[in-house]
Amino acid sequence: MLKGKYLVLASVTPYAVDHIIYFFYNKLDLESIRNTIEEILKKHSKYVSDCESADWNSLCRDDMAYIGVEVLPFEGEGYAYIMFDRKLQSLKSFSTITAVSVENLKRYRAKRITIDIDNSEDYVAGLAIYKLYKIYGIRISRVVKTERGFHIVGESDDELPLISRLVIREELGDDASRLNYDKILISNGLGYLAEILFDYKWWRGEQNFHKWIDIPLDRIPVAIPVNDIRFPEGFRIQLRKGFAEFATYTWFRNGQQMETYLAVFHGYSVEEAEKILRKVVERVRSII
Repeated sequence: MLKGKYLVLASVTPYAVDHIIYFFYNKLDLESIRNTIEEILKKHSKYVSDCESADWNSLCRDDMAYIGVEVLPFEGEGYAYIMFDRKLQSLKSFSTITAVSVENLKRYRAKRITIDIDNSEDYVAGLAIYKLYKIYGIRISRVVKTERGFHIVGESDDELPLISRLVIREELGDDASRLNYDKILISNGLGYLAEILFDYKWWRGEQNFHKWIDIPLDRIPVAIPVNDIRFPEGFRIQLRKGFAEFATYTWFRNGQQMETYLAVFHGYSVEEAEKILRKVVERVRSII
């Protein structure tokens, strides 16, 4: 039985009939993990038997899209094999993941909010962090720089329902593909596999896993939505410890373009930034 603190997700043939595999493992070794993926596919997939008529190592193994790994604080056991249709709308699945592992995953996820932001602008991460903290009362435990943006991990003292976590993720700009995929899992009774957030990732063509870079929270600017005043785009105020700049952030949610005007503070805590912003607003109002 497969077991360990590494939760592995492998996507084998994206944009076609996709094969997704989850399993728990005890070591971060790319070759061993890929061999395990092959063994699972052989049990369940005609894809591999077709490949064997060619050459798995030179052809089908090269077709593997990516492998992601999340490090868990507990040991899980088992694996799950999922096959989607071409439109990623329906699936067939098989799982040996133990009931204990399922419950541990559910409890672990229930007090965490994980956001995958595919935008490299740090103020975008700053806005998500500000909303998590101020609107939802969730403390930030980790911020990670990825190749395309940021991973943000928040922790709550109380358990949050799965649907509530999805709503928060969508509100804060979580990757739309990740959200849609998790919704498919949930609708098919596989919600315990949702919300995985990788610590390590391998893409097709790479020699090994790469690890994301943790960023101290004070390195991320505080981004606060502003409705009271509006400066010219890119307006900057030099302050004692850092500076503040004002900019419009545009994004899409459910196919609609959204826009927020932000005050972005570099070098300040949330409380300090809010205090300074109040003074700026009061000063502007006194002038006009």
